Amino acid sequence: MLLIADSGGTKTIWAFVNSGSDTEIVETKGIHPYFQEAYQMSQIMEALPLDLVEEVSQLQFYGAGCGAKEEAQKVGSVLNKRFPKNAKIEVQTDVLGAARALCQYSEGMAAILGTGSNTCLYDGEKIVKNSRGFGFILGDEGSGAVMGKRLVMDYLYRDLPAHLLQQLEEKYGFEDDILLKNVYQEPAANRYLAQFSFFIHQYRSEPYIQRLLQSHFEAFFRKRILVFDVHQKLPLHLLGSIAYYFQEEIRRVAAGFGVEIGKVLQNPIQELVEYHLTK
Repeated sequence: MLLIADSGGTKTIWAFVNSGSDTEIVETKGIHPYFQEAYQMSQIMEALPLDLVEEVSQLQFYGAGCGAKEEAQKVGSVLNKRFPKNAKIEVQTDVLGAARALCQYSEGMAAILGTGSNTCLYDGEKIVKNSRGFGFILGDEGSGAVMGKRLVMDYLYRDLPAHLLQQLEEKYGFEDDILLKNVYQEPAANRYLAQFSFFIHQYRSEPYIQRLLQSHFEAFFRKRILVFDVHQKLPLHLLGSIAYYFQEEIRRVAAGFGVEIGKVLQNPIQELVEYHLTK
């Protein structure tokens, strides 16, 4: 059985594909080697159905944080312990998975906008240039975590309109000390911050939110897309929850930079299955 996994900062989608091309989808928490130890990743994988796990002969894992060799090996070591010994396991970065899902065998630019962000230039076979995200503290422009961080910062400095500040306090029980503890002391601060993208989407018609989104996505294009010399020649395909739910705002900003938006997907798993079955 072929298993294809797409793993981001929040969730992992596993597609178990049998010989008849029938696919069973299983969803678990996200696996990210920068934020998790081996035992934590292993615990997440325990949620996978054992009867399906035992049938896997080939596993293609696409994961956030797996671009660095050391981190990919860390994930691979955990996978090797969870799946059959004779299974062929390959760990790749999530941005390659995004490019394969979005572009298949065609040339184009591909971007992930989810909890984190990543972008690349793809020649139809391989990544020829990658503009890494560097994580939500140092980069990840366009991501849900950075979007949420901006909202939380404005709350802490009381730069929010009064009615939005009140809504945040009522909905999430916001208090300065609680926010600081969740960001600096609790695990998975990226996921914690990314959850506030739902609030931003809910109030996206508010002038304050519109300005936040405009500057947020302008920074994404300037830092992560304009670095490709062909940004006005090739389409930009988008993947992820932020890309999907904020595509109207993204398209508007893209037009200002002369960038054509192509395919937009919430998750890539079906397209990755198609890619590997036709490879």
